[in-house]
Amino acid sequence: MIWLISMMRQMIAKRKLIKVKNNLKRFGCIALGLGLITSLTNCKEVSRFKQETFSCALNATGIFEVVVRSINPGDDAIITSINGETRIPITESSDSVIMIADNQTKIVIDRQTKQLRVTVNDTLYRLDCQSSVFKM
Repeated sequence: MIWLISMMRQMIAKRKLIKVKNNLKRFGCIALGLGLITSLTNCKEVSRFKQETFSCALNATGIFEVVVRSINPGDDAIITSINGETRIPITESSDSVIMIADNQTKIVIDRQTKQLRVTVNDTLYRLDCQSSVFKM
């Protein structure tokens, strides 16, 4: 009889141990999943492609849109105007300003205020534009 009671206690102890192990496995999987989701949603700057578009209303310069796909100096920005699309190289860039220039035109984009300062043949124009950012 004592032997039977001892065996039953051992079986109960094993079942409790198995339940604890299963609960720990479940908790570990849940914690790992939540950690993975949190780390993936916090990756704001991890993207394959980023494009900033500055759209301007009708103005004296004839510029409708400036598209910047890369802010590295030497890369081109695409300028859409009444004369069609032209590519002008980026000469300088930072978190607050992008400077685009060629022989006749210089465009300074203030990224915070969305304002373009356009110099065409020594004449300065200030354009208030709308901005949109596309990431993928």
